[in-house]
Amino acid sequence: MHVWHGIRLGIVSALVVVVEVGTPLSATTIAQAAVPIPTFTELHAFRGADGFGTHSPLIQASDGNFYGTAPEGGDDGNQCAHGCAGTVFKLTPAGQFTVLHTFAHDNPTGAYANGNAPSGALAEGPDGFLYGTTSAGGFNNQGSVYKISKDGQFQKLHDFCQPGACQSDGMAPTTGLIVGRDGNLYGRTDGAFVIGPTIFQITPSGSLTTLYNPGRSDVSGFRSGGPLLQAGDGNLYGVTNPTFGAGVQISPGVIYRVSLGGVFQQVFLFGSGTASDADTLAQTPDGNLWTTTHGAALSNNLVTVGLDGTLQRVTAIPQREIGIDVFAPLLVARDGKLYGTAGRLGRQPDGTDTNSGAVFMVDPNPAAGPIVLLSAPQRPFDSCVSGGAILPGRDRCVLLAGLFGIPLDATGVVVNLTAVGQTSIGWLTLYPHGQSVPPTSTLNFDPNEWSIANGATVRLGPDGQVCVNAGNSPAQAIVDVTGYLTSSAPTALPLLANPVRAVDTRVGAVAGPIVPGADRCFTLAGAFGIPADASGVVLNVTATGFASSGWLTVYPGGQPLPPTSTLNFDNREYAFANNAMIKLGGGQVCVDAGHTPAHAILDVAGYVTSSGASQLPLITPVRLVDTRIGLGGPGGQLRPGPDRCFSLSGLSGVPGTAGGVIVNATAVGQAANGWFTLYPAGQALPPTSTLNFDPDEAAIANGAVLRVSANQVCVDAGQAAADVIVDVTGFIPAP
Repeated sequence: MHVWHGIRLGIVSALVVVVEVGTPLSATTIAQAAVPIPTFTELHAFRGADGFGTHSPLIQASDGNFYGTAPEGGDDGNQCAHGCAGTVFKLTPAGQFTVLHTFAHDNPTGAYANGNAPSGALAEGPDGFLYGTTSAGGFNNQGSVYKISKDGQFQKLHDFCQPGACQSDGMAPTTGLIVGRDGNLYGRTDGAFVIGPTIFQITPSGSLTTLYNPGRSDVSGFRSGGPLLQAGDGNLYGVTNPTFGAGVQISPGVIYRVSLGGVFQQVFLFGSGTASDADTLAQTPDGNLWTTTHGAALSNNLVTVGLDGTLQRVTAIPQREIGIDVFAPLLVARDGKLYGTAGRLGRQPDGTDTNSGAVFMVDPNPAAGPIVLLSAPQRPFDSCVSGGAILPGRDRCVLLAGLFGIPLDATGVVVNLTAVGQTSIGWLTLYPHGQSVPPTSTLNFDPNEWSIANGATVRLGPDGQVCVNAGNSPAQAIVDVTGYLTSSAPTALPLLANPVRAVDTRVGAVAGPIVPGADRCFTLAGAFGIPADASGVVLNVTATGFASSGWLTVYPGGQPLPPTSTLNFDNREYAFANNAMIKLGGGQVCVDAGHTPAHAILDVAGYVTSSGASQLPLITPVRLVDTRIGLGGPGGQLRPGPDRCFSLSGLSGVPGTAGGVIVNATAVGQAANGWFTLYPAGQALPPTSTLNFDPDEAAIANGAVLRVSANQVCVDAGQAAADVIVDVTGFIPAP
């Protein structure tokens, strides 16, 4: 037995073997499911007169019945004396089978006037009719589009390759139709000979518009994959396979996007290490596109690509456990997981090889804590490239959910915000779209700094956007994303509707700077929207009002002062801010001033619940890297070019199994403008930055949440040399 043609919701009642596949970037995790031996019930056996050779997927229509097509056979009431070429049928869940229509040879005209060889899945339109295509027949024998009622009333809507129109509307549709959210139907033709493939729209009344006609020379290629997909952004997506001539590849396979206005864009180019012969696309709730690939050298890969074309991951499908020849479309089920079929090999739950194929499941997001870290940082927004500086009192909002590997149902994001190009003193504030601008700040800047960055954990607005507001002075803004908060995160890491200023030592009952040697502790639990049993807080810490160089250290109440720092400052700037996740001790955090007095401002963005402490463990800060003294690795400044990698897990309370770390990174000793980029070991250097520095600063720090690979994080110095210090305040357990 070979399993070739996929599954659809509502009809998978018996599975041969089910295998779960978790898909982190660094490895493929396989857990074999212990399922009972299934039972099979044959609902109908084709006899030829009711169809033959069926291989298109069934659909379950709104009436609860199943509908499908067979590309051969049928009965025209005349024993198909002149030929029958397929059927449309209905099947009730109880097994009652009815032929709704036979595509019969029209003897007087010598052709299959209504179509020949129905192909692809049917689609149920908003009017309740079923819509489909034939790959041949109709006028000029190049295929047709038809609709049929659930009781068999048939109407042909369009003939392909009409006189003078072959070049414009195409020929030979083979993958069926999809119903767009506008109520129209969309499909593609394969083309042949000198006629290239096309993407078309057809209304329920039969008016066809060719949206895109690339011709055979287009980069999208000639051999198309499965049916179109209308993604969450409203555009149509499809996949093409490589084309060859005389054994030489003419064009590679691509994932493409076509807008409903007909604008074509290549999204992703398959190549070495990603795939060959890709199949139908599926979109998971996180917004990513998924496809399976196959080929002699790269048999069975699961490829994940963002809507922006970013390759998220390539996961090898284990051939022995799951099988090979994964040709059929993946199904995104209501549980958010993907289901598919393999044609050969496969293994029973007891370990017995079946060599007959399998049905498998892919979990795109294995169980994880409240924060999921991206495989590599992404830069979704840079006003230096587009839009220009943000003016005081003006906002700029950025859509993040559903893009850059961030799921549509994400509740928040972990970002690094950078200000550059400022000409006077000011600040930037990040906040959820749809909220008013809060009376807080995310980072502060002044003209003595060429650039300054600060990490932040920010709640997403209901539409998946965050906004950047500029205060007092124009500035360019850059947003880098390193992770996101899952839809279940509010149970472990709730973010406040808007940040709240909890402490400001410049005003009120706590007025007065913090002086060296006299720590000040502040109660945060039980106030400011933070429950009394919270285990930690997400803070933005700001220092201001200092007369010389120094630092602030924020740490849990009741703990001894750790040999770390949260932010550094000097009197050449008016204020410094830094993001930090700090464990609470007795509901408090304490602030220590090093070397010189300074005012402290604490803005609260969220908190870690008592139940979330195991999912996002926060620890008393610990210093694991200091290149000034050779702590954590070789001493000496990092210089542009060769990166240096440091072990941050498996040490000092951070388990070796940790998937990520919460750090404070500091640059010191720099003689020129530059930046540090921290990223997972084993990954390519991303086009992002973690902190920026210049020679006017004695030291500059920034908080970050980083993915760990092989227990390590790498640091790259951009443009100038500097020493690096890394303090760890918590970690993210592996999924």
